[in-house]
Order: sequence, then C-alpha cells, then structure tokens
Amino acid sequence: MLATTLSAAPRVIIRGQSKISIDRVQLGEDGDVAISGRLSDAALDSGLALQRVSVRIELGPRALALIPTRTDDDGVFRIKTPLRRGIHTIGAEFRGNNLFAPSEVAARRFDVSRQALVLALDLPKRLRVGRAGAVARLTAHIGTRPASVPLTISLTGQSSQRLTTDRAGRLEIPLRADKPGSLDLAINFAGDRHTNPTRLERRVFAVTPVKIIASAKRREIAPDGVIRIRAQLSDPSGPIAGGVVALWAHGRHQQSALSNQRGIAQFSVPAASFPPGDLTALLRFTPRVGWREAPEDQPITVTILAPQPVPPRMYALPLLGSLAALSLLVLYRWRPRWSTLRSALHRHPPTPPARQATVRGGIEAGEARWSLIANEYHLGGQLIDASDEQPLNAGQVCLSSPESNRQLDVDTEGKFLVGPLRPGGYRLSAACAGYLAETLDVTVPHRGQLLQISVRLVPIRIRLLEIYKHATQALIERDAWARQTPREVLRANRERLTAQAIDALHELSMLLEIAYWSDQRPIDQRALTIASALANRIAPVA
Repeated sequence: MLATTLSAAPRVIIRGQSKISIDRVQLGEDGDVAISGRLSDAALDSGLALQRVSVRIELGPRALALIPTRTDDDGVFRIKTPLRRGIHTIGAEFRGNNLFAPSEVAARRFDVSRQALVLALDLPKRLRVGRAGAVARLTAHIGTRPASVPLTISLTGQSSQRLTTDRAGRLEIPLRADKPGSLDLAINFAGDRHTNPTRLERRVFAVTPVKIIASAKRREIAPDGVIRIRAQLSDPSGPIAGGVVALWAHGRHQQSALSNQRGIAQFSVPAASFPPGDLTALLRFTPRVGWREAPEDQPITVTILAPQPVPPRMYALPLLGSLAALSLLVLYRWRPRWSTLRSALHRHPPTPPARQATVRGGIEAGEARWSLIANEYHLGGQLIDASDEQPLNAGQVCLSSPESNRQLDVDTEGKFLVGPLRPGGYRLSAACAGYLAETLDVTVPHRGQLLQISVRLVPIRIRLLEIYKHATQALIERDAWARQTPREVLRANRERLTAQAIDALHELSMLLEIAYWSDQRPIDQRALTIASALANRIAPVA
C-alpha cells in the first residue's frame, strides 16, 4: 500500500527592521516622571507612525510595570507616570507587525532626581561620496535652557572625536563619506552628578551620483520606420551594468531595457505607434540599490515624418479584377440574404462610446464576419490589461466543457488560439496574478466573432484605489487628490473621525500602500473584501 502525504506550501513573511530608543527621562514639577522615545525604520531612519509600544519599568526585585502607548506621526512616544526619587531601570519594546520585526531597547538605569539632557539633531538624509562641506547641526537643552556639555561623536568607519557645544547649546558636526552605503552617527553624553547620561543615534546614506546620456540614431524617422534610441549609464566608478532604464513617451511607459557591461541600453520602437510630428521621449533610471542617486529624466526629441499619399498609378488593374471576381462570388453564395448584406454594407460605423470614469473589464467577442465559411470551429483572442490596454503574457486561459477542461497556450503578446472544436457549449475562463478573473459562455460553431475575443482584465489594485476614493470622498476636497498622500489624509482628518474610524482608515491606507508601493505583489481578491469591510467603518464625526 502506497501512502502519499500532502502538505501546504510554507508561508514566508519578509519584514523590515525596526529600532526603538529612549531619549528622555525627566522629573516634572508635579512629581511625575516624563519618559519619551522614538520608534523608527532601522534602514531609512524614518519614524513609524501609530504603532503600539510598551515602556517597561522595574519597580523592585519582583515588581515590573508595563505601560502601553502609541507613537505619533513622527514615531515619537511619550508617557507620564508617578515614580519615587532615586534610580530606576527603564526599557521599551515593540512587538512588531506584518511590515516590521520586533525590537527593544535594553533596560538602563536612570536617576529620576537628576536632570535630563535633550539632544536635537538636524541631519541631511543623503551624503555625496567624496564631497566635503556637509554638516549635522546639533542643539543641547536641559529643560528650556541651552547646555554646554562635552560629547563623544562617532561615525561609521571614522575615529571617535570629543566636541563641546557652545554657550547657546549648538554644535556643527562635519560629515564626510569615502564610500557608498549607510553610516551610523552616534552622539553620547556620559552624564554628571546633576544630569543623566544621554545617547542619540541616527543613520545617513552615502550615495554616488549617476549620469545618463541619451542619443538617437536618426533624428527624422519615416512613418513606417523604427525609432532607435541609446542610453549610457555611468557613475564615478565607471559604467553601470544591469541597470533598468525605462523609455516614456506621450505620458506612457513604452519599453524597458537592461544596460550591458558597457552601461549601454538600447530601445527600438515602431514609429507607427505615434502621430507625425516632434516626439519628446524621456529616459528614466531607477537605481536598484540605495547608495546610487537617481538622476534627472533625460529628454530626447525626434521627428516623425508625415505619411505620403499613394499615387494612383500604383494601383494595378489585375488587383481590381481579382477583387471584383471575389465580390461576385460572395454575392452569388449569399444571394438569399442580399438584403441583409446590403444593409450591412451601407451601415454607418457606430459612434464610439464615451470614456468611462472607471476601468472596465470583461470578455467581449468581435463582430460576426461574412465569409465563404458558413461555420467556424476555432476560438482565439488576446489578453489585455484594462488599465493601459497593453497585452498580458503572464495570464492563464482555460476552455472547459462538460466532457473536458483544456488549458490554452498564451504567447508573448497575450494571444491564444484553439481548434478545431466539437459543436456545443463551452466556458472560457481567464485569470492572472494581481487581476480580477473573467468568464464567458460561448457556443461552437459561430460566425467568426469568437476569433477576435478581447479579454480585458482589471488590476486588483485599481479596484482597491476606487474603494479607497469612495471611502474618503467626504474627507478630501475635490482639488486635493493630486496633492495628498494616504498618510496626509489620515493626519488631516484625525479629529473628524472616531477611534474606530481612525483604525479602519489606517489599516485601509496601509493596504493601499502595500498594493502600490511595496514588494508584496501581486495581491489577491481577498484584499478587496477586507478593503470593503474597512471602508464601511469609516465615517466622520457628526
């Protein structure tokens, strides 16, 4: 007897690294101790907003207090609690979530009867490698008074130095990077008999500038020709190999190419894809690593010539005779239906429908064709992204009947074809990762309309954005959509919403950010169900 064990595929969650710190412990005039700190992204050093953290205070050998709180928009958390004078051991922890791993700060001993030194640092987010003149500006305060204190300052890859703030509590720290990457800046105050020790850590990125040069093989292109553009990438170390360069024209992405070992990426675009006249294309390079600085878009202009009319002498009489003979043969075969054919030949083309406000998906068959073949037993069409009308080559098409199920092959242009088929009813199903699935019931034989099936699949993230817009239409002014991010919308409407609505809007914003900007792609249709449930919980305070 043969036994088979089936197990589900393992689920792997990749999360970012978080960092938590305690920046201030101070005894207030009312006898309570104020404790403040910061929770941030360890890679980008940006604050994590609206996250739950716990402050841990050891009150004795067996007594422990955990005080929960939540960070503000800048990742800063604050609590206030009564403590007796003396030395206490204080720490903090963050339990993590789906985006960031847990972190904690080791418990340290603080004398709450002593003063707290507050350090504020204005640090540039990026440094150019090898460029001097960048500084970090530091201010030190004890309460509301500026403090002149000795500090130990260390930067990754450089020796530590001891500096002292001036009477106004200010200090400028020169910064210089010799190689790209992340650098950790640590500022430490050892403390004295009146002031508790203080340590401040921040991260800055050292980047190298990237240069992109664009050129066209020809500046004037025939309407049936090919536009050939070349882009060269380089940085101070030399050519950049394996870089992704995108070509944009008429506000749309046209092609992407990888640079070779010499840093060269080449593009070939048919001129027939654009109207005649001057065409300005943009070359964009997005670095794959954080230590390269993205350059500005490089424009290049080419001229597409207008098509010339075909002279009458190029029309040959034999071709006209062949067309006339073929027309007579078709009319003879379909003479019982002459009236129908005549009305079809004189029918005016339908007026194109108005552009819809939302992206429309579905499966549509083509028009029935009048041909010498009365019945057609083949079936074919093309998968199309409904958001930009581009072909989909990663989708799956299935043709099912009561007798069998058949998986159809899809080529690089999203096209598929199957046949000949037996007469009867079939169901055509189309799906693709990150898109809404579509189905269509068809009957074979047909009049040729099933040879031009258009399968338009709508991205799930488009539907998710529509749910978000509908849920927040009462919270955002009509002319503010192009200026506000989901986080800015959440911050601007916090006082208008209930606590339940704030949590729902926060979770809906995180779901939208994951769908559009994170590496967690593609998302499935369950995200729409979750988004709809969250949208129903969002309502302004009456």
